[in-house]
Amino acid sequence: MKKLTFSLFIVLIVVANILAQTPQAINYQAVVRDSNGIVVSGQNISLRISILSDSITEAIVYSESHNVPTNNLGLVNIAIGRGQVESGDFTTINWGSSSYYLKTETDLTGGSNYLLMGISQLLSVPYALNASTLVLTSPGGGSYEVTVDDNGNLIATCSPQPTQPDAGHDSLNIPGDSITLMANTPTEGTGVWSISIGVGGSFADATNPTTTFYGLAGNIYFLNWKIINNCGSLADLVIISFAFQGDTCGDTIVDARDGKIYNTIQIGTQCWMQENLAYLPSVSSSSAGSSSTPHYYVYDYQGTDVSVAKATNNYQIYGVLYNWPAAMAGEVSSNNVPSGVQGICPAGWHFPSDEEWKILEGQVDSQYGYPDPEWDNWGWRGTDAGGNLKETATTHWILPNSGATNISGFTALPGGVRLGNGSFDRLGYYAVFWPSSEESSSNAWDRTLVNNATGVYRDYDNKGYGFSIRCIRNY
Repeated sequence: MKKLTFSLFIVLIVVANILAQTPQAINYQAVVRDSNGIVVSGQNISLRISILSDSITEAIVYSESHNVPTNNLGLVNIAIGRGQVESGDFTTINWGSSSYYLKTETDLTGGSNYLLMGISQLLSVPYALNASTLVLTSPGGGSYEVTVDDNGNLIATCSPQPTQPDAGHDSLNIPGDSITLMANTPTEGTGVWSISIGVGGSFADATNPTTTFYGLAGNIYFLNWKIINNCGSLADLVIISFAFQGDTCGDTIVDARDGKIYNTIQIGTQCWMQENLAYLPSVSSSSAGSSSTPHYYVYDYQGTDVSVAKATNNYQIYGVLYNWPAAMAGEVSSNNVPSGVQGICPAGWHFPSDEEWKILEGQVDSQYGYPDPEWDNWGWRGTDAGGNLKETATTHWILPNSGATNISGFTALPGGVRLGNGSFDRLGYYAVFWPSSEESSSNAWDRTLVNNATGVYRDYDNKGYGFSIRCIRNY
């Protein structure tokens, strides 16, 4: 009986084929010789290949057979994993879980009377076939499943991922100075709170998802709930703001967005800022304008550098001139009381409506109270409301600053305007304010105080003009 032998270079060929691809098969090539060392060429033979786990004596986990011809050099070529399956499932072998051995049997006649040719340990195959099942553990404890796509790219997925964070619902204008947060409790990883935006806030326990958060009245906070484990971190954001309390008007407030400090004044039932709003997220030259997109101006500044604009005297004294889209900050027109439009104003404050301006005018005028029909008129209205709203003297107002008493404490300043022709004008002469109420799709109502009049002028202008803003506390 003939005995088959297999040349040693098989190992090199097998390894090369394995590394060249990521198959669910092993390309196997051998030279068949009889017991005399003569090449068996041009002959059909049968091969049975079996995979054993852990040792040469263990049970077979997979077995298949092949009926193949040798070529004129005695070579046979098979793909282990693609033969006639006799037992097991080649695709489910977990190559990374243990050592595996290759058992080879043959029948020179092409039948099924197999003779054992040998058993040898597979050393290289697991690295090639493990692409669909390989699991690695990092020093930090993360478990990474390594897969391979059809293009041969390795993809590592860490598991388990941290629990998807949920920081809870936004809560705005909260009375008081504290709130119990409502984040989710992680099942994978640990959570921690941090403040992304806001000043003066603190957590009772930053690792507790339902901790108490303490903040300052009138401030807004962006709080970050991050869940972390060995595979990384995920985060969610919640917005919290605290309303001003009824007994705080007259105190200073801090705009959490830029740290700007404003004085406040109670006028009748309303609490107003005593200075023009100065929040400046960006700045445009006077030649740049639009009635539909936001623009922010500082009188006489023709650049685009916010820090330079803020260093000017006009910014320090008069604040910012806003076109109406910038003042509205994407919200819709309102003439309600209160307007319900925060617009460009800080948290806890809102952009007053045309009707809220009428209430202010009726409160400070000596003859016409609100809701007298006088305030519904267009043009000059009232007797002395304008004078009672204007800053006294001529430090900022041009002579004669008629009727200026400022008995209201409103302290209106003549910050001038940005006109539709792309120029700045009327600094020292006009104080013009937008309300949150539009007159039409292209125009919005406004209020004008001038240096030589005691009343208040009610008019409407194109939304592309740049006017001052005064904010009013929520109520």
